[in-house]
Amino acid sequence: MRKWSAILVTAVLVFCLVSMSVGCKKKAVTGPSGTATTIAPSATNTPAVAPTMVDDFEADAVSSAPGPNLLGGVWDAPTKDGYGTTQASVVANTAGQNGAKSLHLTTDLISPAHTPINWAWSSFATNVSTVAGMAVDFNALTLTGYRGIKIKAKMNMGTGSGGGFIVALCSTQQIGDVKYRFMIQTPPTSWTTITMPFTAAGSTAYNNFIPPTWATAGVDYKTKDVYFTGITKIEFQISDIGSGTINETGMTWDIDDITLY
Repeated sequence: MRKWSAILVTAVLVFCLVSMSVGCKKKAVTGPSGTATTIAPSATNTPAVAPTMVDDFEADAVSSAPGPNLLGGVWDAPTKDGYGTTQASVVANTAGQNGAKSLHLTTDLISPAHTPINWAWSSFATNVSTVAGMAVDFNALTLTGYRGIKIKAKMNMGTGSGGGFIVALCSTQQIGDVKYRFMIQTPPTSWTTITMPFTAAGSTAYNNFIPPTWATAGVDYKTKDVYFTGITKIEFQISDIGSGTINETGMTWDIDDITLY
């Protein structure tokens, strides 16, 4: 499985890099180094493709940080706010629906009242290229038949309220910290496959990837067809989605079989 997944991903990434010979060159995450070829995503008339596994954690050592994913991209060191939040990320024997290992994330979201509001957050991200920060054109993936990302997951909300679980896409076309993201509306407490389409009719934060509802188009974020030309990472966030004042401890997120489908 790993061998054929690697062959398929290599072919897709080569296609992406050729299709945007400027936009996929290595560049800082703050902006493009040139003008990328923009291909609008199409939700119709694209053939389905065999799913490509991004990571299943089976090659990683238990009780350690995850190694490179199956695309060859590294996992970044976890990051968090500076207000009191704590976090940890280890590979565990929390068996998923396939295999014996999964990624186990833990977070205590802590942020007292501030003016202006400081949102508590904890982030765990994996690169989609063998070179950290190099972009892949997800519009090109869509044109070859990929429709989104799916994971197997289970969560524990811990003690307190106001926190949530988000899957975000980082991009070279990103403005500041505003990212296209998918919010998991009802966190499952037992292993469940969560399917996250890149696009969907009647767009909401719960049925596809969109910017935060408070963000302003053209000021805080670019259009999806532009943003998707430069995807660098898949990011898993445990974050305050409530008032900005939070003390929610013991939140956990078990993740397995991260897949492009």
